[in-house]
Amino acid sequence: MDLGSLYESFEPPLFRIALRYTRNSEAAEELVQDAFVKAMANGMLFDQLSLPQRRKWLMQTVRNLAIDRARARTRSEAFVNQEPKPVCRHGEVLWGKLVAGEVLQSLSERDREIVEMNHLLGMTTEEIGEALSMPHATVRSRLHLIFKKLRKQYEGVYNEK
Repeated sequence: MDLGSLYESFEPPLFRIALRYTRNSEAAEELVQDAFVKAMANGMLFDQLSLPQRRKWLMQTVRNLAIDRARARTRSEAFVNQEPKPVCRHGEVLWGKLVAGEVLQSLSERDREIVEMNHLLGMTTEEIGEALSMPHATVRSRLHLIFKKLRKQYEGVYNEK
């Protein structure tokens, strides 16, 4: 079955799914089109799937795209409309020190860049990895190691929990 036939067959249910997530017909149509673009980009994989598997793949892709867009919209609205909020998983005390710059100066340039992108700009590890051309798992690992090192380095100085 060619992609045009698949589009004719699967567009109505995919559109309904997308509309349920977006509540906007233009955005829903865009999600469906983007799902088919992904299908074309993954042509060899997509061609190996059976018809029910293709339908499931397309539905999951529409769902994932809708969730990703909603997250991105929420993130951008929060960034535009509010003061940046720290996304600190290691305690507000440490965040205060980061803002003050004392701790940031003790980091290497690359580590400082990763921490700033994550905590000041609110970027995800995936976005940071893409921006710095490194796997997001490496970014996640580096963040963990950076904060582990900082906790140990400043443990007795600030008496934080």
